[in-house]
Order: sequence, then C-alpha cells, then structure tokens
Amino acid sequence: MDKNTRNQALGLVKKLLSFDLVVSLSFMKNIMYKTKILTEKLEATELNIIDALMLIDYSISSLNEMNSDNTEMNNLVSSAITFSEQLGIDPVSDFNRHHRKRLLPKKIDQNPDTQCSIDLPTFYRVEFKKVLNTLIVLLNEHLKKSLVTFEPMITLFKMPWKQICLTENVKKVIELFPPGCQDFKMNDYDGVIAELKVLDHQCNVKKLDSLTKIFRLSEDCKTCLPTANKLCRLVLTAPVSTASNERAFSKLKIVKNYLRSTMGADRLQHLMLLYSNKDVLDCLDLRSSVKAWSLLKERRIQI
Repeated sequence: MDKNTRNQALGLVKKLLSFDLVVSLSFMKNIMYKTKILTEKLEATELNIIDALMLIDYSISSLNEMNSDNTEMNNLVSSAITFSEQLGIDPVSDFNRHHRKRLLPKKIDQNPDTQCSIDLPTFYRVEFKKVLNTLIVLLNEHLKKSLVTFEPMITLFKMPWKQICLTENVKKVIELFPPGCQDFKMNDYDGVIAELKVLDHQCNVKKLDSLTKIFRLSEDCKTCLPTANKLCRLVLTAPVSTASNERAFSKLKIVKNYLRSTMGADRLQHLMLLYSNKDVLDCLDLRSSVKAWSLLKERRIQI
C-alpha cells in the first residue's frame, strides 16, 4: 500500500468513526421507519390515488409529531452517544473539536465571554428540525397540488362508499381523463350517474368495503356499466414512479454481461422484455408454444 492510499484510508476511517456520522445515521433510520409504510404502499400493485394521498397525509402527521417532540429527539441523541461509546468514540470531544465555541473579537463585541454556547443535544436537535421542516414542506406542497387536482375523485369515491352523484363532481372527474381520449369528450352525465348508482346498489348488496373490491365488481359488470368501470380504472391508476426504471437498470446488468458484449439492440430488448416479465414466463408451457409455432405453416422437418 502506497502512502497516498494509506492516507486516504485513514481519513475515511476517521470520518466513519465520528459521532456526526453515527447520530446522522441514527436519525435517518428513525425517519425511514416513519416513512416505511408510505414507501411500501406506494410500490404496491393494488395502489390507488385516494389511498396514496391518505398515506402521504399520514406521513406528514407522523413527521410533524416527531418534529414537535423534543424528548424523543433528546432520546435519539442519547442512544447515539451510547452506541458511539461502544465503538470507542468520545462524543463530547468529537463535538467540541468540530463545533467549538468561536468568540468574536473585542472590536466587534466588548464582552465576548457572554456569548451563548450550544451544547451537543441542542445542536443536533436544531439540525434535525431543519431536515424535518424541509421534508414536511416538500410533502405538503405535493399533497396540496394533488388534493386540488383529485378533489372531485376523492369526493366521489371516498370510503365508506356513500354515493354522492352530483353532476358537477362527475363532470370534474371526467375532465381528469387524458385530453386525447374519447372519454374526455363525454357529455352524457346523466348516463354516468345512472351507471354509478347501479354499481353502488350492487356494492351495497354484496357489502363491499374497499376500492379494490369495487373495481373487481366493476370489471365483472364492464359490459353493462362501461363508464363506471372506466372511472374505477382512473381511480386505481397509480402515480408514476421511477421504481420500474431502476429495476430495469438492475436487470440490464444481469442480461448484458461481458460474455454478451457483441449482442445487438433488438436481441437485448427481447431478452430484457422476457426477464422483466419472468413471473409470466415461468407459467408458460414451452411444449404448447413450440407446437403452436410448428403448426403456423407446413415445414420440411418434423418438429
């Protein structure tokens, strides 16, 4: 090991064995536990827009409680101090070395000794509150924008499902369809209200209490209630996320390795499509697929 590499390694070890890193990781772990339900539900298959907005609202309330609870933050810093001491780190000396009190010169302040000093728990409590305030403001901004957009849908499909079929609500929900599709130009609001009332009656008969069950019922009745089925599909449309793109990049590393360096774009696309839909591919009967392919035309070789 040369001198530069050794110095870089020692500097990295010094940063890893610092109280600042330990308390920051402990704080981020606590936040991740608070938002764990939100992240799991947002990646669920049966996610709908209304439930997603409710989960964001719950996460904001949870972060606000954490932000206002000074006792919990002090306990978090205390647990980080205990864990640091087990690693052989002196939290007080580490904090004083990086955050020592800097006195102003006497030409600016005639009594520099009266300057206030911030202790270790207070300093990290202030830093934690800055992070939490930023997260809460960002989530609130997204939630307010979403609530303004989807307010008619929330009013129309709020659970428990008590049908409020006002023409204005139905009109605003229909306006949420993409402008290029035929459903966006729909103006038979009385027909839509009639279909929703029929669907509501069927839900009351079968005592359905979730949007997923209502959607399955609308799928069974989509021949006679097509517009109600489309509205249910619109509600169960999940917001766009980058999770699928990130998974695709992870699969790309597996499919295109160094042994397949000369693979073309078409073959790579086909292999990625197969690997991304592995759950469907595993259920595929290869014998029946080969037999169907062999019967497409007459062949010289018997397959």
